[in-house]
Amino acid sequence: GTFAGTVAIGETLKIGASVNGANNGLYINSNNYWYGSGALKIGETNVYLSYASGALSMVGGSISAGSFTTTDGTTSVDISPTAVSGAGVKVSKGDAFARIGLSGSWPSVFIRQGGGGTPSALLTPGEVTVGDTVYATLQKNQLSLSVAVDF
Repeated sequence: GTFAGTVAIGETLKIGASVNGANNGLYINSNNYWYGSGALKIGETNVYLSYASGALSMVGGSISAGSFTTTDGTTSVDISPTAVSGAGVKVSKGDAFARIGLSGSWPSVFIRQGGGGTPSALLTPGEVTVGDTVYATLQKNQLSLSVAVDF
């Protein structure tokens, strides 16, 4: 049926107009509500998910589905087991990107300026690669540099 005003169910659940002050919507308690304005809060006092004025926030807790991706339409951030051909973080804008993760079983940083298939820079614990040329290798306490000199 149709009703006007507020329907109270039990001690705290309210549905309708003015469920919490001037807010219309669904109100369970100060930690769990969904208002007609779009404002939403789900959780507990110190661990919750909320949405208001176009901003989604997570306080405490964790994302445990295995991945997280967000974008503003131009730049994207992907945190997942497959973001970098292994667990890691990828930030991209167009063809340019930076990835922090694993190269095989080694931690690595991989940066590409955009265009072309060759990385601008790849840094792993054992070497620094620019383009497709290794410019430095590090083994235990010895650093070896390769430098091309044009005369």
